[in-house]
Amino acid sequence: MRYDKINYPQIIKDLREQLGLSQEYLARELGVSFATVNRWENGQAKPSKLAKVQFDKFCIKMTDQGRLTLPEDILNFLYICSKQQEGAMNNFSEKVSFIWIESEIADMLAEVTG
Repeated sequence: MRYDKINYPQIIKDLREQLGLSQEYLARELGVSFATVNRWENGQAKPSKLAKVQFDKFCIKMTDQGRLTLPEDILNFLYICSKQQEGAMNNFSEKVSFIWIESEIADMLAEVTG
């Protein structure tokens, strides 16, 4: 299953209905606006990468709490995607930290030699 092949409008609506949540409540849980969830469900917009990560984590959390039942292949897919996204975010943070440290060292050397 590919991430871009997921039918998000249907999945989001089914998830919400299975949990008995309003669009507003789901939006708060995911850190997005009500209008955003509404557009997702109506197929007018697709979730951003960050929103997909939040959605995946929310699904996993609800499944772990026993409040949501997902087919095993989808659940496994969500776990894999969330771990890949976490790894990508960690790599990004490490690169930013390394660049910042390089910049700081360059500034210190400039002060010493300047």
